[in-house]
Amino acid sequence: MRPPRRCGGRRLSTRSSSSSRVPWLYAFVRDTTAQSEGVAVVLMLGIVLLGTMTVLVAGGAAITDSRQNVQISKAEHAMRQLDAGASTVVFDNADRSSVDLGVAAGDGQLRTTDDGWIRVEIQDADTDYADPTTRVLNVTLGSTIYENGDTTVAYQGGGVWRTDGDAATMVARPEFHYRNGTLTVPIVSITESNDLYEEVEVVETDSFERWYPNSTADRPHRLSNAKVVVTVQSDYYEAWGQYFEDETDGIVTYDHAQETVSVKFLALPSNFSLQNGIVATSGTGSLTLAGTGAYTDSYDSTIPGGYTASSGENGDIAAVGDVTLKGDSSVWGDVYAGGTVTMTGGPTLNGDANVINETSDYAPSGSYTHNGNVSEIDGVATIEPIDGYVRNQVEAIRVSNNNVGHPNIDDGTHRLVLTAGQSGTIEAGSYYLKDLTLSGSKLTLDTSGGDITLAVRDYIQLEKSSGKLAEMTVEGPGNVTIFILGESPNPNGYDFQMTQGTSVTVPGHESPRLRIYGTSSFDAQIKGDSSPINVYFVGLIYAPAGVDGSGSVNVRQAEVYGGVVTGSLSLDQYGAVHYDEALGMIDLPRSPTVSRLEYLHVGHHQVAIREA
Repeated sequence: MRPPRRCGGRRLSTRSSSSSRVPWLYAFVRDTTAQSEGVAVVLMLGIVLLGTMTVLVAGGAAITDSRQNVQISKAEHAMRQLDAGASTVVFDNADRSSVDLGVAAGDGQLRTTDDGWIRVEIQDADTDYADPTTRVLNVTLGSTIYENGDTTVAYQGGGVWRTDGDAATMVARPEFHYRNGTLTVPIVSITESNDLYEEVEVVETDSFERWYPNSTADRPHRLSNAKVVVTVQSDYYEAWGQYFEDETDGIVTYDHAQETVSVKFLALPSNFSLQNGIVATSGTGSLTLAGTGAYTDSYDSTIPGGYTASSGENGDIAAVGDVTLKGDSSVWGDVYAGGTVTMTGGPTLNGDANVINETSDYAPSGSYTHNGNVSEIDGVATIEPIDGYVRNQVEAIRVSNNNVGHPNIDDGTHRLVLTAGQSGTIEAGSYYLKDLTLSGSKLTLDTSGGDITLAVRDYIQLEKSSGKLAEMTVEGPGNVTIFILGESPNPNGYDFQMTQGTSVTVPGHESPRLRIYGTSSFDAQIKGDSSPINVYFVGLIYAPAGVDGSGSVNVRQAEVYGGVVTGSLSLDQYGAVHYDEALGMIDLPRSPTVSRLEYLHVGHHQVAIREA
């Protein structure tokens, strides 16, 4: 009989020979039998210590952050309490008010400063001039500030603000209210700078000043033909601006370099008429006539025969900024400038030069001709943007329009389907287009059945294609209104562009029958590419840019019959604008979405916040 096979022993021997396959840490501890227990203990202690340190560091940071958050939250509550205490003194006529801020020593730094200011201006609507002695109030705001690391919480102007090193936010609204045509600005100034602790008191340091209305200073209760501009300079100006945007429909503008924000209200009719042929409305923009054959003049389309029968010398031009005449350009009319009037290289001005300061702002040089006088004016009024109006109109027509089933409009792309050499017609109604492009095609806007309104999201472009010229013509007795939002300009960067040989015409040069409305960033080029002039536009381009809008219009080797209102405007070689005096008899929208102001209340309170 065979002895039993010792398979089990053989298998044990095999496992022993493959010990290198176990985890290295296990093998190390097992094979170093004399030291294994000590090494294992050391490793375990190291792991425990590392974990403990990690928990302590992370937990300590969390505890620190949590403690700081609590401190800042308490500071926000303290500033609200301070606001309530100041209101008791300012508005409830209390002699003083004591406030426990609850900010313990070591929880942050608490102090008052003389930072920030607020300015209220009442500008004349025709000139934007505000007499500094009677129509401007400019006072320091001051602040009570709590600082903890990168976070600042401040009481300023009756509001509470917070900044964490970047953008500021509002914690509690300031003393600034606009309701139903009435603006109320009760200014609270902090008059002393000092360090503070937990217990403070608020006391009034000077008698209340009722700045507006004030019959003694000829400031009546009801505003008329004016603009009201409130400007705040502050470390928290962006939060002030957000409050202005949220609470009013005023025009809000920022100057980040100066850390200021302004909000403008209009106390004037919502419509007005155009009295100048070309107007450059941007304060940073300019109006330039340069090169051979650039000129302005006038006509009256209400007279049969249009320009040929009624051409005249009322082609006035106006700019909030500078006016420059170069080369042999000419102006058959008056010039109005809020900046300087410069003439170089032989231009002709057949009219008066109206400037703010005759000595410093009228600067002709070299060879020039001026057949007129130099007069001083208070300024040139800004025409506020109509961005909101254009946006609202485009959106309304996008939602509800007459596009469906129209033979010349693609329902899916919202674009014209005309190609080079084709002609099409749009009849009475409202239509929405992503862009209006005529490439060698012709479009008739037929108003015989009523007015036409076009809402264009991106741009209008007329161009020559396949030897064919692009044309757009208004026919019939009605009016055509085109809103261009300019969401995406054309490939050349323009919201409206006309090139070689193209034309936009209205019979009899009746420019009031075609009105193009654009935003403050509206850019247009009406430009031929040969001499003589071969591009023609009849109508009104109305895209006021306000004080700081970027819009511009360039006219070169082209004629415009009607008028142009934009940010900056240049007439280059053979560029002409013939002002249609009939535009002075129609109403144009003056920022219809901007808050209209009837009544203004401005008071100034001065307080000190001291250690109790």
